[in-house]
Amino acid sequence: MFFPSFGWYLREGWKVDGDSEPSDAYIFWSRFGATIAILLGLYVLITRNIGPIFKY
Repeated sequence: MFFPSFGWYLREGWKVDGDSEPSDAYIFWSRFGATIAILLGLYVLITRNIGPIFKY
């Protein structure tokens, strides 16, 4: 969540030569996904109830 660019370099950066950087969309969606995962994890830890999340 704090360093999505580092994750991009580990995953994709080695494939390209030169100064290539992740797009703004990649950084946004990486942070968004991490925030959702953290909130979901906190919900489960606090309520100790995972049932309503996977009800369907």
